[in-house]
Amino acid sequence: MTIVPVMDLRLLQLFWPLPPQRARYASAPTRYLSHLLGHEGAGSVLSYLKAKQWANELSAGGQFDQREWASLDISIDLTDEGVAHAREVVEVVYAYLRLLREAGPQRYVWEEMEQTAANSFRFLSKQQPMSYTSALSHRMHKYPPQHFISGAGTILLRFA
Repeated sequence: MTIVPVMDLRLLQLFWPLPPQRARYASAPTRYLSHLLGHEGAGSVLSYLKAKQWANELSAGGQFDQREWASLDISIDLTDEGVAHAREVVEVVYAYLRLLREAGPQRYVWEEMEQTAANSFRFLSKQQPMSYTSALSHRMHKYPPQHFISGAGTILLRFA
């Protein structure tokens, strides 16, 4: 691994190509991983990296979901010390992913995500009509009719 700075930005990004996730929208496996990887509380990747003074922020999410492929991405805002330990930061992320794989999906995590998503949908802010109709037409190409309004990003339907 070689790091060549081109600006004052200390961002470590990891990308994993995945098979298309559209068929799995009801159980949202990418959202599940993003939720756990992006968690900031005790025992999280970020809390560990902060304790080591290697990172300030971490975000994780599925960035693309196309017909042929999808991706899961993690962005970590490193400290100067974190840049010096970039390889170890990557190892921490992979160690956490191994831990998640060994533990398997946890129902309580999914239920927490489900409740948060339901509350977000229930208390949705009013949207601009143009933005709403654009999002709605996009969903019409991805989901069955009963999920056009809720969409996959709002309500979780099935524990995997």
